[in-house]
Amino acid sequence: WSDIRWKFTDAEACNVTGGLSYAVAGDGTIYLCGYYNNAPLCIGADGLLKWKAENNRPDLYHPWKIQLTDSGIEVYYNESSEYEGMYNVAIYDYSGVMLQVIQK
Repeated sequence: WSDIRWKFTDAEACNVTGGLSYAVAGDGTIYLCGYYNNAPLCIGADGLLKWKAENNRPDLYHPWKIQLTDSGIEVYYNESSEYEGMYNVAIYDYSGVMLQVIQK
């Protein structure tokens, strides 16, 4: 493929097995989570890992959507096991720090 600009080869840091949710910023920065990885990570437009967020909350699992907003990176997680039909949205700042969690 002549269009390939870089390859991300750090599989341990990426851990995106089971499905992938991602969002791409205007500058080419990629924010992503794997289905079994509950914390987002950020890959720069140059293909290098910029950061991996910390997430030690058991109520945030199986991310299925990432959305970039003015207030931060919103990561949508599966339903809470305690409240059927609800899901959690964690908001991270653009350096990977979790700011808040909203249950919807």
